[in-house]
Amino acid sequence: MNDAELEQHQIIMALQRDQCPDCKRLGFVGGPRGGAGQNIFCANCGAGFNVALPRSIVMAERIPARKPTDDTEEHPKIKQWVDGWMTKVRERAAVYRQQGMSAEDAEDRAVLDIRMEIRRGPPPFEQQ
Repeated sequence: MNDAELEQHQIIMALQRDQCPDCKRLGFVGGPRGGAGQNIFCANCGAGFNVALPRSIVMAERIPARKPTDDTEEHPKIKQWVDGWMTKVRERAAVYRQQGMSAEDAEDRAVLDIRMEIRRGPPPFEQQ
């Protein structure tokens, strides 16, 4: 596997866990979509990716990051929502670790358990 293939594999593996490959935080904001592809942006650092989402991510490529004034900075409620979601992941993973799962498996399972919540998007917020 060459360097480009390795980076592509690492990006896909991180995105399948709803984790940003760049900043390692959880949570994405959906962007434009068409066909099988959708643009997603990290809710924390703004890194952008174009992904194919049949049921799990099977293709991903980098796209330009969002400008520094992304939704997280303009709307602190989005950051609050993402941070709250991360708290839920940690709590759920702790339950799975108590049941005997490895730390990595527990985190992966917790992310999958509540993945639909993040796909619904943040609660509505008022324009500032």
